[in-house]
Amino acid sequence: MSERRSLTRAAAAIGALAVLLTTGPRGEARACALCGTYTVTGVASWDVLNVRSGPSAHAARIGALPYNGTGVRLDGQCVKSWCTIQFFGVEGWVNTHYLTRQHRKVNVHRP
Repeated sequence: MSERRSLTRAAAAIGALAVLLTTGPRGEARACALCGTYTVTGVASWDVLNVRSGPSAHAARIGALPYNGTGVRLDGQCVKSWCTIQFFGVEGWVNTHYLTRQHRKVNVHRP
């Protein structure tokens, strides 16, 4: 019985440590607490969220996300409030102040 309890504790510890894994530039796995899918928020309907070449508002603008963009993927590389994203082929840095994590909708079927 104690062996089973040890295995259960080990599985729980592994689960607690396994946040999300992503692949770094050289193929190594690294923990990624912010990885996931996000929605653009806090941007006026007539404006866009600029995508930058680096983690700064002064870095070159290399693209833009629509004010209501969904499905923005963070890949885990962050510097302060700036993180790298991927969005329909656009890759670069955005300020995460303008992103909100998307939650998966669960469909509940009632009889």
